[in-house]
Amino acid sequence: MTTMLKINYRRTAAALAAAVLTCTAWAHTMPSLAIDNAEICTDDATLELSFILDPSSYNIGSNRQLTLTPVVTSGDSIAAMHPVVIAGYNRYYHLLRRPEAMPQGAVLIRSGKKEHFSYNEALPMKQWMLQSKVEIKADESGCCGAPERNDRVSVAQLDLRPASFMVPPDYSVKAPAASDNKTTELSGSAYIDFRVNRTEIDPSYRRNPEELAAILVTIDTVVGNPDATINRIEIKGFASPEGKYSNNERLAKGRTKALKEYVIKTYGFEPSIFDTSFEPEDWDGLRRFLQKSALQARNELLDIANNSKLSPDEKDNTMRRRFPADYKFLLDNVYPGLRHSDYKVNYTIRTYTDIEEIRRIMEERPGNLSLNEFYLLAHSYTPGSDEYNRVFDTAVRVYPNDPVSNLNAAAVAVNKGDFLGAERFLARCADRPEAAYIRGVAMANQGKFSEAKAWLINADKAGIDEAAAPLENVNKILDKQDRKIEYIPDNHQNIFTKKK
Repeated sequence: MTTMLKINYRRTAAALAAAVLTCTAWAHTMPSLAIDNAEICTDDATLELSFILDPSSYNIGSNRQLTLTPVVTSGDSIAAMHPVVIAGYNRYYHLLRRPEAMPQGAVLIRSGKKEHFSYNEALPMKQWMLQSKVEIKADESGCCGAPERNDRVSVAQLDLRPASFMVPPDYSVKAPAASDNKTTELSGSAYIDFRVNRTEIDPSYRRNPEELAAILVTIDTVVGNPDATINRIEIKGFASPEGKYSNNERLAKGRTKALKEYVIKTYGFEPSIFDTSFEPEDWDGLRRFLQKSALQARNELLDIANNSKLSPDEKDNTMRRRFPADYKFLLDNVYPGLRHSDYKVNYTIRTYTDIEEIRRIMEERPGNLSLNEFYLLAHSYTPGSDEYNRVFDTAVRVYPNDPVSNLNAAAVAVNKGDFLGAERFLARCADRPEAAYIRGVAMANQGKFSEAKAWLINADKAGIDEAAAPLENVNKILDKQDRKIEYIPDNHQNIFTKKK
């Protein structure tokens, strides 16, 4: 019996709509199996086997059965498809009455029947199946169902591993622009407690020791940096909305001035570096709380707070009068947080040009380095080396929201084979065309060539010159489809039993 065995590789759904299903076919004589048109199809998700079986070619004794079970094997791994049971006359009707006597999921066919049977079964594709063998187990048994004889017919040897895709280690994005003015800001909010209607700071009063310490730690970070120069310190004071607006204005202004004088006294700064401002009542802060709150009168309180026709004092009085319970909650739990002082320390760090100095600064004060300085240091090492990768890993920690630092870190992660880590960095700069390029390279290195092609096309169209070479490589791989199927000759003896 001559069998045509065809091997198809079905491209993934991510492939272009114009992709054509390709097929490799050859003649394969298998005298031990009466099957025609055997076909193995694979894609990224499934491995599918189909064939046409001729029951009239099987001479099975009336009380006997032959069970054919297709299996995929590789080493100790095995996956079985649903069996086909070919039974003699008496055995066939016995199994019809007692289907529980058949293997699970089996299809029952009567020996000698003239109608051909079409078999089609798919298995979820596993990694180990990429290099595996397809066989058909043949188990013969008598009337009691116990196996008396078994055989294995080897069908094909599969090698579905993707072609290798080599990417040179140095494929980082372009260097960030150099900057002569490395200006940085540190900011925070302090909640200084003042005695009722007073503007003097008592460093020991209530939580003031902790709040003042937080401000001083921020400033100390800059003061203790020998390469940093403070340009400006901004302080803006806020009071809460309860009470007279005029009194709150006095308190916000006086308390802002008090904090400025406290910092000057502590460090001896010149008053000229300070920019101070104040807001008598922090209505914006109250609105932000109300928008997220579960207060019963949340919407009504928001309407009052947003009413531009009411003065601040009218808003406060209306809230207190109409919603006394909610107002008390705000007074006790929300308004204390609206009495705060926001501060920013603006400073400049000098530029480094000597590589050895940059190397030392990265170990001692990595926050002093600009992205360009990180880049210069990285390229003093061999691309792809541990030292090279560590520089970009440090840069993205110092600049976690910068798209350039994330693109470089993603490129390094792909080079190390850390595709999950690369995706985390790429998610922060997904709108950049360089991200499409790096993601395309990552997909190609994982053997996902159809997805890689789509990303690389996008990058190429966006003007990323580096995308051209890997896109050409991916197209060659998709066009060639050089997955290997090794024919296995059928040297088994005829497995069809004689009538008994």
